[in-house]
Amino acid sequence: MTEVNEDTPATQMNTLELTAGQCTISGIIQEMKNYFGEDQEFWFRGQVQSRFGLVPGIFRQGEHFGGVSLDEAGMLREFQQRYPEKKSDHTSTEEWLSLMQHYGLPTRILDWSTNILVGIYFAVMSQQQDSVKKEEDEQNSGALYILDPRAFSSETYRFLFDEITPRTCSEYLNRMLYAMHQDIETFLRYFMRKDSRCSYHVKDEHGKPYTVNGIYNDHTSAKGFLERIRDLELSTLRSVHVNFYADTEDIQAMLVLESRLKIFNNTQNLYQLDLTSNLMHITQPSPLKMPHLNNRIRAQHGVFTYHGGKYFDGKPVLAFRTPEEIWGDKLLKLVIPAEAKAQLQKELEYAGITHDKLFPEMEHVAQAIRAKYTR
Repeated sequence: MTEVNEDTPATQMNTLELTAGQCTISGIIQEMKNYFGEDQEFWFRGQVQSRFGLVPGIFRQGEHFGGVSLDEAGMLREFQQRYPEKKSDHTSTEEWLSLMQHYGLPTRILDWSTNILVGIYFAVMSQQQDSVKKEEDEQNSGALYILDPRAFSSETYRFLFDEITPRTCSEYLNRMLYAMHQDIETFLRYFMRKDSRCSYHVKDEHGKPYTVNGIYNDHTSAKGFLERIRDLELSTLRSVHVNFYADTEDIQAMLVLESRLKIFNNTQNLYQLDLTSNLMHITQPSPLKMPHLNNRIRAQHGVFTYHGGKYFDGKPVLAFRTPEEIWGDKLLKLVIPAEAKAQLQKELEYAGITHDKLFPEMEHVAQAIRAKYTR
C-alpha cells in the first residue's frame, strides 16, 4: 500500500492508495480499523472516480466549472410547484433537498451511508447509462470516503437561517446577518447597558481598510456597531475584528461566550470579537439524519451532509469550503484501482449488494428480472 501524503500534518485528510490485492471487503475494513481503531460509528461515501472531490452539485458552478450558473432557489421553487402532493410528507427544506437529490437535481447535500458495503458499491459501480461515460468510470480508480462523525462541529449557523430560498444577494446577506445577530447581541448586551466604547477594524480581500458607511477603523458605541455591520459586503471581507473594553464585572460573562463567538481575550479587560470566524461557522457541514421518506434511502442506509456557502450568477457570495479542508484527519480516502473494481463487484453480489437491492423502485427491479431470465 502506498500512502500518498505520509508527511501530511494530522489535521489534513489522509489518502491511502490500495493495491489490487488489498481490495477485498475484509481488506478495506481492516484498513479502516488500522486508521480509526475499533468500535466506532462511521459514514461512508463511494465515488466511482477518485479524481472528483467532495463537492455537492449546487457548488459545481462558476469559473472552475466552465462558467455555469445554477439558480438554487429557482430549482427548489419550481420543483415544489410541480409536485405539490409531496408537501404532506416533505415538510422541511432538507427533506425537499433529499427528494431533489433523489431525482438528479443539484443540491447542497451529499449522500452518505452508514453501511460500508453500500459505500464500496458506489466506489466501484458506474451509474452511467451512456456507454462512453460508463467505460470512463470503469477505467479510472474509485474512492471510498470514510468519515468519523465526530468531525461535525456544533459551531454552525446552519439551522438559524434559510440560505436556500433567497432570490437575491442582498436578501441572503440580510438573513445571514440577522441570524448572526442573535449571538452577537448576546455578546453586545453586556456593553450596551453602559454604552461601552468599541472599535472595529475591517480589511478587504487585499488586506486594505474596508469602508463601512464611509468610515473605517471607527470608534463607536456597541449599539452603533451593531447597526453598521448590516452594511458589510461579506463577499469582499478578509477580516473583521471588534474590540470591546470590559469592566471586571463582565469578565465571567465573557468566559461563557468565548467558545461560541470566537472571542479572544487579549488583556485582562479587552475582548475581541472575530466576525470572520463566525462566517466560517456558516460553511461548516452539518449532519442530516432525516426520516427514510422513500425506499431508496432506507435500502441504502442513507444519511446526508448539508454544506454551507452561497452563489449568485455563478459567483460566490460566501465561498464553499471543501470537507477535506474542514474535517481533516477525521476523513479517510481509500483509492481503489480500476483493475480491482470487477472483483469487488463480485464480492458485493455474493453479499446481496446489487443494483436492484439499492434502487428498489419498480423500474430497476424490472430490469434485474429481465436480465435474470434472458439468455
